[in-house]
Amino acid sequence: MGYNHVEPARKVLSELGFSLASDHQITQARSQAARLVGEGITSAESLIRLQQRTLCSTFIQTAPDGRMAGIVSIIPLRTEGVAHLETGAFDAIQPDPALACGPEDEAAAFYGWGMAGLTWRGRISVVHAALALQQEVFAAVPFFSRAATSEGENVLLNRMGARPHPAPGGLVWAPAHSPDRKAA
Repeated sequence: MGYNHVEPARKVLSELGFSLASDHQITQARSQAARLVGEGITSAESLIRLQQRTLCSTFIQTAPDGRMAGIVSIIPLRTEGVAHLETGAFDAIQPDPALACGPEDEAAAFYGWGMAGLTWRGRISVVHAALALQQEVFAAVPFFSRAATSEGENVLLNRMGARPHPAPGGLVWAPAHSPDRKAA
């Protein structure tokens, strides 16, 4: 059995004030994210399916007043998932759960599926969460994502060191994290 990413992901994000989202919270988070970036995003049902498969796909942060402040959704990918990404066959709107890692699988990469800050502090926390996932939990594997907004693109390219990938559809990627690597 390889490296289990579930507990490290939960621990690192917990330290940043995020908790694993329940099905109800996922439905709420998806609705909030759609208000920010539009309806052309994955369904709550897909988010829930991936949460059930990975046990560490969607996390939320709650503000002191009880409102949702931040949302982080990732997909730890199996080797087959990376191949789908690199050939343009990966469907981020309705991803195949079989391409995602279960707790028993070693991640070959991770996909930044959706990240949204709903408050000023939430936006900062979401960026910190994304960096912690990239640099701590999944440091040994590459990172892939697509930006839904210009702000997201800025974070991916300038904070996370991602670069355009030749696959179609606006895919970006960064190699496995190295403490010596700096974002351009």
